[in-house]
Amino acid sequence: MKTKLFYAGALVLALCVIALVACAAPTPTATPVPPTPSSVPPTHAPTVLPIPTRVPLTAPTVIAAMGSKEWNYAVLGDSSSWGFMRVFPKYIEEDLGVKVKLLVWAFGNLTSANVLEQLRSDKQERLEVSQSQVVTFYGNPLHLIGTRITSGNASDKYDCSSQAVAQYKTEMGAIADEILLLRKGQPTIIRTYTRFMPFYRIWHATGQFEEYRRCVAALDAAILQVGKERGILVADTGLALNGPNHDQDPNDKGYLADGIHENDEGAKVVADVFRKLGYAYIVP
Repeated sequence: MKTKLFYAGALVLALCVIALVACAAPTPTATPVPPTPSSVPPTHAPTVLPIPTRVPLTAPTVIAAMGSKEWNYAVLGDSSSWGFMRVFPKYIEEDLGVKVKLLVWAFGNLTSANVLEQLRSDKQERLEVSQSQVVTFYGNPLHLIGTRITSGNASDKYDCSSQAVAQYKTEMGAIADEILLLRKGQPTIIRTYTRFMPFYRIWHATGQFEEYRRCVAALDAAILQVGKERGILVADTGLALNGPNHDQDPNDKGYLADGIHENDEGAKVVADVFRKLGYAYIVP
């Protein structure tokens, strides 16, 4: 009888503590994310997956794991993917002896929110990603940090707060999780990348070089963390085109065709970064 009374008392005490904590704790503010379209089944919502084991590889190991010598390569992102995607598939073919079909889902000015929404809602894209042995992804953060960093116009929005960077990390992580879900159980070479900056001349002219470089470093750190948490390798294209101190303008090196996008030489430099990462795959 004493034992029953003891447990009953303990239960009442626990419930009281829980009630007090619930009342005292402030209600957390939800971080906004792009809504999942109603046409997408709930099972396709972003999910936190266990970190996959990266496999050390030789070319025969990779090919044997994929089970085919004809590969699909899906490119998700904005126009920053247009350069290296012209070269990287050729490297894969040369290095591994496979045939690569390029599937492009990278369009100009797509933000990380756009890339995520498109990946969740477009049935054809979802099918192609699910059938791709290689996937690269990226989304630009301008919807969060504003366009002043690229335009130099003082009237344009600029917000590189910790909240904006955290939201960018959330969206990039959600893209990665969606890819992992679509490729669940299948060996996949997945890569993302830091974005090289072609705007240093503008930043110097407006006196904002150090501030904007700080912002880019924070965004890069978010991308690197997304990769680390999921076992996804990150190509540091910023290091390649902006230099080891991130103070060199790729325009001055002759790497850009239009002041923003890579010419053939610049595309090769960026593709070389992906190539040097090797072809280690993960199995989500």
